[in-house]
Amino acid sequence: MTSTEYVAAVKALSPDQVIAYLQAKGWQEDSNEGEHGRHVRRFVSLAYRMGEDETGYVLVPIDDLRDRTHLFFAVIEELQAVEGRPATDLLRDIQSGATEGIKR
Repeated sequence: MTSTEYVAAVKALSPDQVIAYLQAKGWQEDSNEGEHGRHVRRFVSLAYRMGEDETGYVLVPIDDLRDRTHLFFAVIEELQAVEGRPATDLLRDIQSGATEGIKR
């Protein structure tokens, strides 16, 4: 996948695809909207919830925000850190809904 194709694929992601992937991987929605407001949904990883990691949360835009693509890039970057997998593999799994056989 070229960088141009990668950017286009990230731009084409839907919130539903990203949320489905996160939920399948055990991430849970944080009920505290706080500073993030009603335009994004905050999800946290198990390690973050358990206090084992300072990172492990992502903001998924649910509205057509101006920085929506930036937030999707940030989600993939955080997933790379948490899962230790290449961004292109994560993107393909998010697009396809594939979560079977992927370790949490």
